[in-house]
Amino acid sequence: NSLNDTISGIQDYIIDESKTVVVATNNVEDFERIADRIIYFKEGQIQFDAAPIEIIERFKLWQGDADNVPSEGVINVWRQEFGTQALIDTHINNSLENLELLSLEKIMYFLERKPTRRFTTQ
Repeated sequence: NSLNDTISGIQDYIIDESKTVVVATNNVEDFERIADRIIYFKEGQIQFDAAPIEIIERFKLWQGDADNVPSEGVINVWRQEFGTQALIDTHINNSLENLELLSLEKIMYFLERKPTRRFTTQ
C-alpha cells in the first residue's frame, strides 16, 4: 500500500543516517519503528522530545480505585465503570508499583483523550 511504500522510501533515504526527515502525523504507530525521536506538541507547546523507547518507559498507566489516585505525576484521570485509570509521568513519580507498560500508540491516545479529571504535574 502507499503508506508502506512511503515508510520504505523514508527508510531507504535515511539508511546512512546522514539525513533527517520530519514527519507530522497523528498516526505514530506507522512511524514508530523508524523514528529516532518523537516531538509531541499540544496547544502549540512542545510537551516532550524523546526517543520512542524513552517515551514508552516514561508514561505508564495506573489503574485502581478513585480514592487511591496517586497525588504526583498524574497527567490525566479517567473514571470508568470498572474503576479509575490515570496516565502517570514516571519522571515525576517513579515510586509507584504495578504500572502498565503501554505502546506508543496507546500513550498518545491517553495524552489526547479528554480526562474526567485533570491534574497538574509538579
